Amino acid sequence: MSVHCLAESARERRLELLGIDASIVSALHKVGVKTIDDLADIDLTGNQVAQIQKDLSFRDNLELLKLKAQTRRRTLPDGDYHPDTYEVKPLPKYSGQSQLPEHSINSERLIRVYLSVEYDYVENRIGALAAHVTKSEGKLDPKFLQNEDGKWQPDPKIQEYIEERNDNKAIYKEKELEGKDVIKFKTSAWTGEYKEDNGSEKELIQGFLLELVDAIAEVAETEKAAIHFYVWSRQEMTQLLEGCSRVSSQLLSHLRELLGCRESLEQLIYSCLYDEVDRRYALGWTGRDLAVVTSLKWFGRRYHWRRKIAGQIVNLDQIFSQDVFDFKNNLEIDSNNQWATSNSQNVRKHQFEIRLRYFNSLSAAYWRAYWRLLPDPNDPALTPKLKNSIERYNQAQKPIYLKEYFRARTHAIRWIEEGIQFKNPEITKEPLTIADLPDFNLGVDDAAQAGIDFLRLDQHVKVTDWIASHLVPPIYRVSLGRTIPVKNVVSQGNNRLTAEIHLDQYNITSEVLQANCTIDQGSFVRLSPSYDAPNKGQTIKQLLGGGSTCVVEAIDWDSGEVELSVRQTNSPDRYQLRGRFFPNGEDIYDCATIDESPSDFVAGRVDQKLQNSQGNYVCQWLAPQNPQIPPQTALSASDLEQYRNLLQTLPLPNSKQLDDKQIAAVIDGLKTRIQLLQGPPGTGKTETTAIATFLRILARRSAGDIVLITAHTHTAVDNLLLRLDSLLPILRQQAENLGITVPEIQLSKVHSSQVESPTGGNVQDFSSKPCVKKVNQMRNNAVLVIGGTTSGILKMAEELNQRKPFCNSNQGFQVSLLIVDEASMMVFPHFLALATLVRNDGEIMLAGDRRQLAPIVTHDWENEDRPPVVIYQAYVSAYQAIQNLKENSDIKLSDEAILRSTLSLTFRLPSVICELIARIYRLDDIELQGKAKIEDTEENQVIDGTWEKLLQGNSGLYLVLHSERLSRLSNPVEVEIIKQILDAGGEIADGSVAIITPHRAQRTLLKTELAEYYGNTVDVIDTVEKLQGGERQNVIVSATASEPSAISKNVEFILDLNRSNVAFSRVQQRLIVVCSKTLIDYIPAEFEHYEQTMLWKALRSECSELIFNANVNGHTVEVFTYPFKSKE
Repeated sequence: MSVHCLAESARERRLELLGIDASIVSALHKVGVKTIDDLADIDLTGNQVAQIQKDLSFRDNLELLKLKAQTRRRTLPDGDYHPDTYEVKPLPKYSGQSQLPEHSINSERLIRVYLSVEYDYVENRIGALAAHVTKSEGKLDPKFLQNEDGKWQPDPKIQEYIEERNDNKAIYKEKELEGKDVIKFKTSAWTGEYKEDNGSEKELIQGFLLELVDAIAEVAETEKAAIHFYVWSRQEMTQLLEGCSRVSSQLLSHLRELLGCRESLEQLIYSCLYDEVDRRYALGWTGRDLAVVTSLKWFGRRYHWRRKIAGQIVNLDQIFSQDVFDFKNNLEIDSNNQWATSNSQNVRKHQFEIRLRYFNSLSAAYWRAYWRLLPDPNDPALTPKLKNSIERYNQAQKPIYLKEYFRARTHAIRWIEEGIQFKNPEITKEPLTIADLPDFNLGVDDAAQAGIDFLRLDQHVKVTDWIASHLVPPIYRVSLGRTIPVKNVVSQGNNRLTAEIHLDQYNITSEVLQANCTIDQGSFVRLSPSYDAPNKGQTIKQLLGGGSTCVVEAIDWDSGEVELSVRQTNSPDRYQLRGRFFPNGEDIYDCATIDESPSDFVAGRVDQKLQNSQGNYVCQWLAPQNPQIPPQTALSASDLEQYRNLLQTLPLPNSKQLDDKQIAAVIDGLKTRIQLLQGPPGTGKTETTAIATFLRILARRSAGDIVLITAHTHTAVDNLLLRLDSLLPILRQQAENLGITVPEIQLSKVHSSQVESPTGGNVQDFSSKPCVKKVNQMRNNAVLVIGGTTSGILKMAEELNQRKPFCNSNQGFQVSLLIVDEASMMVFPHFLALATLVRNDGEIMLAGDRRQLAPIVTHDWENEDRPPVVIYQAYVSAYQAIQNLKENSDIKLSDEAILRSTLSLTFRLPSVICELIARIYRLDDIELQGKAKIEDTEENQVIDGTWEKLLQGNSGLYLVLHSERLSRLSNPVEVEIIKQILDAGGEIADGSVAIITPHRAQRTLLKTELAEYYGNTVDVIDTVEKLQGGERQNVIVSATASEPSAISKNVEFILDLNRSNVAFSRVQQRLIVVCSKTLIDYIPAEFEHYEQTMLWKALRSECSELIFNANVNGHTVEVFTYPFKSKE
């Protein structure tokens, strides 16, 4: 909201002041709940509530909203007329278990580190770090003293008090503030030179952490102590992790240890006070920044920012008012709560919230003021307003002001935390040996260690966030669609479970939950015991130790029956939660919840492999600052010419031949140690990779050698294996025709456990354990090609390393060639673990498309605008990491070490789709070319009707725009539009339609409402991730989100360039995009977000010919297509 909108909303007492989405506001308006007062006084048993609960778009909890409305109106005009309301009100029924540990654990005081991170958003670097370290039994006390006039004034001396009880009376004893403060900040401007600024940021972070360790040691005064970190916002921890990653992977490793990540998963590594306050309390302001929250009265307690600095009394909230504390102001209103004018009577002042602040780091202007970089305020060319603003910013130049402001922020975090009485005794913190705390004097970095640190820290962040969000009582999670409450959980034996959906007391219908639920058949979930009362939050013990990790086998929303199968290992590691197995039939839980699972089944094996591979030559190959990749041994010119001849004359199925780019990619790949192959959609990347694999075997491999083919998914592995299997007879025959000797080639696939789904063709399937006999048998007299996912291959390698002949080798199981398909989706540590299996004279090929989906990680590792973000870049894809190595290393790598090849001719995409996405690949210097355009005569074919024109028409691109604007995660209007498209589709072949949506809730709704088509005509209804690498004749995209605030909050996800590229490029004949006008017309505020929306803007401009108008569920619909006649 703007300054004017927020104040006006407060004057008119609008529901938007609660920070709720427009769809919720609209649902409340429909039943006559128009203002904060209406909501605060609503009868929860009345007719209005009954009507709201039938609305599919309403997903919030009404009782909770009522409590929040009662508290929010306390700061509105005349809010003090309600004597039972306060500026801060606890929400005990809805807050659940706390994420704050007790201050004493096992009778030992907890070392508490209250951390504040200040970020310079102009440079995307950390500007300041501050921490207050204490183990005090007292509470921080910003006192107020009464002056001679009887007015209460803040006391600039911050002390503590200890509460004691005598005859049931509280006695407060004052004492000196106990603890150590550590403050470091950038004292000079950034240079703009990446490496130099990296060094400065590294010096700041490293110096801070060194002093922090010293402060912890001083405060602890013991050999061992438990340590816990507190931040106001998760964003601060994100920024610290990014900063450590950016300047040194070893610094990230040390921070991980300091946070306690070396311990088991079952603990919180830090607590976020923002989350705790937002979940546990209703507040009188809309914003949730630290400055906002500390401005309120907390049950008689107040915080202030007055300090004595260099002998002077200074109000820091006035010095740093601009952009931080100026969220409220006194405005004049009359007795009717109208804005006062010159003619108004009974004018009074009221304090309004005028700026919305959720998390507010110190603005860039303060940094430039401190560095003396702002314009001279005495410059006559400046306007009076700008002159005044600069003078106010320049107050940050005064000695010690900035340092004391950072100190006051850490004290404010402590004050808030100590004021929250609800602590969680279940949170355990293992004592750390103080003398063993990390030494932040950095030594030599290592790629394997960087990968380990990334995996462990990413999982810890994931589990910490999961715990914090699931301590919220189930009633609140269910309304958001993240949780399914169940009862009568029964084991049917053999780890097969059944349960019944249990919505009693949840104030939600099965239809509403189904429409918004993110859990579906095939989801990996966590089944956790819960209480019968939905308002009672689960404990950490219930969430982490009392449940099981499962797969949803079936959900019947009509009967409420759910079927689950337990899927977890017998020996959980740091990446998996502990869980129970149920081999026998028995009753398990009366009540439980089904939630998304935080366990990772692959990372443990990758972690172990990387631990065993530190110092491995492949890690030296891929060392980012000084990569030591040995150039590939050259083949003879005659051999290369012979292989080129083979490719040029190779007869492919359907009378096809390889194009020049494909031939060049295969031949050039024989000249390099590591090849990157970028293949845009439909350019024959899989076929090229398969042929390249064959030719590499032909050129350098002999019987007994092993080749690995891997990818992020089983589907990608199977596709490449089967393509190679189908091409082998043609390739072998062509080679023999040219007099080239071809070794025997045996194709196989390794499975992590039992072989449940055979790959097919001539591919031999086998289990990873036991496997040595099978592997030795298959490689006897043949080159053995083994396909598998990361987990299957690493499990196999672990088994083979313990068996002959591999255990007799110093290097153990090794391969001569590693082929990685869909390398843009494989996270770099997984690739590195697999690459360490390659012989020192071996070779690697990575095929992928950096313009499609990147790996899915928990932490927001990449939010930067300059390369490289992190030296080791453990969070990026395998493809991107190697490309960065080629482009950004300190030393230039020859093409014999790393070579990038590209494909550019798409055989599959319709010409209009090719033109649409070609603009993306120009960013990579690829000019994408496609099929010849359809002749206008074909386009002129007359098709009767309206919706019939889509699936029966000849155009390859349609845009369906609707006027609905209240949907967030599911959209019934788009479901109905798609149903009408399918109904009018005529004779549609089975398996010829795929429907893609970004949201799992919409996926569930589509599967339910299109049940008559799903499994027949439509064989895929899923998110875009599930269709990468696949293709269909017809692709329908349901964009879903239409509510403006939902689009704004999730623009990076909804309109993401790579996700959009995958969705639009899966088509063979026809793409139909269904979305709201609000989405297609959305203009992102951030420039980088605007660039991400490139495809959607192009879609709107390309589809300019209106075919017809329609009305669906009361909403106008316009259908556009590509105007072929105007395109020559």
